[in-house]
Amino acid sequence: METTGIKPLLIVLALMVATAWAASRVGEPELASAIGVTRALPRQVGRFSGHEVLYCAEADCAEAYGADKFDDPSTAVCPLCGGDLDTMAPIERKLLPEGTEVVRAFYRDSQGSSFFVSLVIGGRDRMSLHRPENCLPGQGLSIRNSRVLETPLAGGGQLHTRLLDVRRQVGGSDAAVFSHFTYWYIAPGRETPSQWWLYAWMAADRLIHSRMDRWAYIAVAHDYNPLHEDESLEKMRAFLAGLRPLIIKPW
Repeated sequence: METTGIKPLLIVLALMVATAWAASRVGEPELASAIGVTRALPRQVGRFSGHEVLYCAEADCAEAYGADKFDDPSTAVCPLCGGDLDTMAPIERKLLPEGTEVVRAFYRDSQGSSFFVSLVIGGRDRMSLHRPENCLPGQGLSIRNSRVLETPLAGGGQLHTRLLDVRRQVGGSDAAVFSHFTYWYIAPGRETPSQWWLYAWMAADRLIHSRMDRWAYIAVAHDYNPLHEDESLEKMRAFLAGLRPLIIKPW
């Protein structure tokens, strides 16, 4: 939980209780058809070329591939087992609520820098979108710090994202890989790095407008040398400033 005081949490809880009461009286709210982002990630972000990540749909295999390895990714199958390819890993397809859409891509430049981008579009169930702080430790990553990253945007304004400093051990050795992991949530006309604002808006829309917006979650990860952390953050800001206008739908 973000340590910004208990008042925002109490407001969210009150809205959720009110929403549950209202839903019991007026029925399930309508799910909006509009989303605030594109359903595909761009092939190019500045000097970075992107390749979608595909997963074998067979749970016993679940191998991941870059779409650039196939002549026609839409008809390709897993080279190892012949299984179908999917944009989600099998465990995600099993656990994420119906209606959730996921697309991921690696971006690389000629200098060896790379970024990993995840786009998740939620459905009716708000559990489609969850804080990465809840699942990253289960993937062997330790979160060393959490703060808001401010990124200047072309034409003025700033993008605010939640920035996590994460670390993962390499095998059983003392060596470690350091990464910056940043994320935020988007709906038509709304953006926030806070899950509590996300839940507050969801609850208020259900209660007041009897409507459910389709929110999206964007995450960007970038490995870095801890001796050059400031340089890494500038690269992250530059990538975010280039990515955002390519995925945002005008509202």
